[in-house]
Amino acid sequence: MSARFLLGTHQPGWLKKVEFTEVPLFVSDRRLRSYVTLPQARQNWSLDSGGFTELQYFGQWTVTPAEYIARVRRYRDEIGRLTWAAPQDWMCEPIIINGGRIGRQVFVGTHLSVAEHQRRTVDNFVQLRAMAPDLPFIPVLQGYTVEDYLTCADMYAAAGVDLTTEPLVGLGSVCRRQATDEAHQIILALHARGITRIHGFGVKILGLLRYGHLLTSADSLAWSLDAYYLGTPLPGCTGHKNCANCLRYALRWRTHLLTRMTTAPTHPGATSMTPTEPSNHGALLLDALLAALTRYVILPTPQAADAVVLWIAASHAQLAWAHAPRMVIRGPEKRCGKSRLLDVVEATCHDPFITVNSSSAAVYRSITEDPPTMLVDEADTIFGPKADGNEDLRGLLNAGHQRNRPAKRYDANAGRVESIPTFAMAALAGIGAMPDTIEDRAVVVRMRRRGPGETVAPYRHRRDRPALRQLAEDLSLWLRADLATLEQAEPPMPVEDRAADTWEPLVAVADYAGGHWPERARAAVLALTAEADEQGQPSTRIRLLADCRTAFGTDTALPTATLLERLKTDPEAPWIDYGPTGLTAMKLGTILREYDVRSTTIRFPNGQAKGYQRSDFTDAWARYCPAPQGTENGELLTFGRGSRTSRTSLNIAGQADEAYLPGTA
Repeated sequence: MSARFLLGTHQPGWLKKVEFTEVPLFVSDRRLRSYVTLPQARQNWSLDSGGFTELQYFGQWTVTPAEYIARVRRYRDEIGRLTWAAPQDWMCEPIIINGGRIGRQVFVGTHLSVAEHQRRTVDNFVQLRAMAPDLPFIPVLQGYTVEDYLTCADMYAAAGVDLTTEPLVGLGSVCRRQATDEAHQIILALHARGITRIHGFGVKILGLLRYGHLLTSADSLAWSLDAYYLGTPLPGCTGHKNCANCLRYALRWRTHLLTRMTTAPTHPGATSMTPTEPSNHGALLLDALLAALTRYVILPTPQAADAVVLWIAASHAQLAWAHAPRMVIRGPEKRCGKSRLLDVVEATCHDPFITVNSSSAAVYRSITEDPPTMLVDEADTIFGPKADGNEDLRGLLNAGHQRNRPAKRYDANAGRVESIPTFAMAALAGIGAMPDTIEDRAVVVRMRRRGPGETVAPYRHRRDRPALRQLAEDLSLWLRADLATLEQAEPPMPVEDRAADTWEPLVAVADYAGGHWPERARAAVLALTAEADEQGQPSTRIRLLADCRTAFGTDTALPTATLLERLKTDPEAPWIDYGPTGLTAMKLGTILREYDVRSTTIRFPNGQAKGYQRSDFTDAWARYCPAPQGTENGELLTFGRGSRTSRTSLNIAGQADEAYLPGTA
């Protein structure tokens, strides 16, 4: 595709650069018009009329066709090698027509109809061609829906312009939705009309992967925005704060795009894409995301910041994963940055779905085969004391960690049972710990208040979110272009079991990006899982098992009353307040039975009593709460368990394998 992808640039001087001898450029009239001495082109190039900016600022064209023709003729004669020029077309995007704001950009609006924009676009092309038949103006189709574009084609036909015979036809107003099925359907509809030699304005990686074989050419300036949000220049780049106008960065970005396009088929009349050297575009995107994240949020550790970056990136490739890791954002108090971090996650993740005030039914119905990313702020409303009525949502968050765990609902109207997908990545923010069932499946980020000297940039939704959404789109373009590779990835993991399931998508993204990210990802895995092990609270049942081991000490058997007494002597343990009267023999037995530990009648030196033998605990201790290596428990005697009747057995403390005494049960 090296002959058919035009690299957009703000720098007309690049036309004369030897580095661009084989790189076709796309340059705007708005950049060239002020030049007294024009550069002489070393390569073929095309001219953008600058219509989007013209309509954004003024709501109309302030340049007459005669003025534009004069400038285009000058560019052709003095710069040379001009292949084609866009007309003074009228874009049909809603923001252009209705006006408004996107971040800091203000659009005055034309306040005309789509049909009027199309009429003016066609009339301008006809006028330009009539006034300057020697200049290479191309017709451009404008609209917003498939029907709009077909109507515009009919307008050209009515004006005597046969688009099926034109050397090239531009397709406008698709830049911001170039990766969608709608854009694909528009191009397919035009092909069905015989309009096959199409230039896609602003079409880049994901659009080209979907329908690049249906285009003759495309252009993009997206590399400049990527570089701007990366924030820091490439190693070796000096003299500028970022690479938004950097020749090296532009060429590297183009190399990455062409590399990704090497396997795309072509249609007759389109030049094939040729392979080029690999690029670290993915690593640069992750670097840019990290820079954006740490601009607005103070994370507790660099490893936590890396984990958040990789979690956000992984959300764009959910179709490839077997598990959907949760991210728990928790803090001990208010004003620890939890909601601000969730704001940045919302702006950069895939298809964010905020569940505030959403019914469980609405949440369930919002999860599709290509799931959104669920975001839950103030998660204590779901899991805390105020959680009444959220059982369905809690069930969804627990079940949705793994594929093929649908919810079953009976549809009375249809008379059948429905399977509703639950698989979706989710981020939850709140004060304090989340339930074990959530945190065990999550990347846990423990936020804290900013300390003295720690500052961040203020985040303003209307101003800052659009730029972050552009970064999200770039992440999606990069990752969704190769989902098959990600789906088959089995990265070496530094952890096992459920932790490996949770972290595998993040490590797979890091390995796919390359650069320094594989090493950083594994460092984050080890750091955050170790932190979770150190700070995590065991379940009440595990705590009871461990406390029983402490209570036994070197004893081989204990009466139930003695065991309870020893358990309650620890002032930091929960047993003295476990229920209205503290931990009772019945509650103790109920919990321990889950581990196949049961009380029995034992004969102690001061008489027989219900109690527990140490040997009955050893298997449960080894499986659920193994003692640290090297722990000394003193010299222990081994006691057999003896036979058991249907009700109980009688064991004698201090005797082995002779516990049953007939007639005493």
